[in-house]
Amino acid sequence: GGRPKILVLSGGTPHKPNPLDPHGFDVKEGECSAKYLIGALGVPPDAILEEDFSLDTIGNAYWARTVHTDPANYRHLLVVNNKWHMPRTMAIFKWVFSLPPLPHPVHTQIP
Repeated sequence: GGRPKILVLSGGTPHKPNPLDPHGFDVKEGECSAKYLIGALGVPPDAILEEDFSLDTIGNAYWARTVHTDPANYRHLLVVNNKWHMPRTMAIFKWVFSLPPLPHPVHTQIP
């Protein structure tokens, strides 16, 4: 149940610098994607999750899993990408998501 989440990925690429905002601060690809989805397409902000750490496809999959899908127990993913890059992306996501789950400590309050 529940409404699906959109996970926008990427901190950028090591091959070129990220764009800068009007104040000269680095803007990550995931942040740009989230702003576009919210502003241009009307996607509610609470439907979007961002991953801004990765610099490549392996990093996309790793950080998506460790920061979002494992902690939230998400089990159904739909990967959207361009046709040219999709075979490589699917191979990487299948590999990363086939690995055993990472342990996540449960934070409890001790009286």
